[in-house]
Amino acid sequence: MDALQSPSRWPLEFEKKQQEIIELWHACSISLVHRTYFFLLFKGESADSIYMEVELRRLSFLRDTYSRGSTPSNVTVGSLSSSPVARYAAIINAPIICIPF
Repeated sequence: MDALQSPSRWPLEFEKKQQEIIELWHACSISLVHRTYFFLLFKGESADSIYMEVELRRLSFLRDTYSRGSTPSNVTVGSLSSSPVARYAAIINAPIICIPF
């Protein structure tokens, strides 16, 4: 039975998913800023279930990708790939745009 179909089970499911997310945040070295926004946005309402599932899948993908030694395709290998901007872009799956100064 889906958590949305059984509202009485959702609080327990929310706590379980929240704990899994916290463990994955730690394993993936996710920034405290992201963690804080996530906690502020999602309070445990049943409508939050889709966002919890998306975060779990995203973090699982990151953990699995990095545990195999792979890097996301949008990160250029070299000095840029080790920069904080490149690491953040890889985490949020954004392209890196370099603007010459």
